Amino acid sequence: MEKRMGPVTRLLKSACVLGIVIGGFLSAIAQNSVFNDRRNTLIADQFNNRVIEVDRKGNIVWQFGLGPADFTPASIIGTNDAERVGTLTLMAGTGTPGGQPEAPNCTNPSGCPDNRVLLVDRAGNIVWQYGQFGVAGSLPNQLNVPVQNTWLPNGHILITDQANERIIEVTLTKQIVWQYGTTGVSGNGPNQLFNPNSALLLENDHILICEENNNRALEVTHTSPSQIV
Repeated sequence: MEKRMGPVTRLLKSACVLGIVIGGFLSAIAQNSVFNDRRNTLIADQFNNRVIEVDRKGNIVWQFGLGPADFTPASIIGTNDAERVGTLTLMAGTGTPGGQPEAPNCTNPSGCPDNRVLLVDRAGNIVWQYGQFGVAGSLPNQLNVPVQNTWLPNGHILITDQANERIIEVTLTKQIVWQYGTTGVSGNGPNQLFNPNSALLLENDHILICEENNNRALEVTHTSPSQIV
């Protein structure tokens, strides 16, 4: 004989189902809300070929890159810098030198290059790119060991293109509209750099550049030609 549920049992079952649905919905909202939280930290995880966002408990809430054994365009190889631009993430694919102990999966003696600066959305889609994966050069849309990038208020991107000995300002249409450093020339004279490491826009609209091999920081005008101030 079939046992029928009474009205109270049906009510309790409906309440449980509703509770599960609401609970799942609230859980999804909670999971979505942790992305891009101002209390989180964005990390350029260099030899793991990824950029991660972690919350205050150390949980990874967002990631771009497939890990230390992946050297395809789906990862950001040897990344040195990342910053959040709204809900997009700007990152520099520096590449990994050959024989790097921290990157044993890079078995190519010449290294594992990347040479891209990327803007990536929350879903992991590359929405903008300057430079070509694995290609080192100084022609249009080419970079050589980009180590740092800065989003500018005018919507341009400042790129520290280290092995090309230059800082370039690039538009979203991939035009270079400003440069400091003579491409491919290492030195400490006017308009010369030697392994630049970073470049930032100052409040006075000048550019602050840090160099590794010249052991100096330069403040230059954001003009063409630029002057050291």
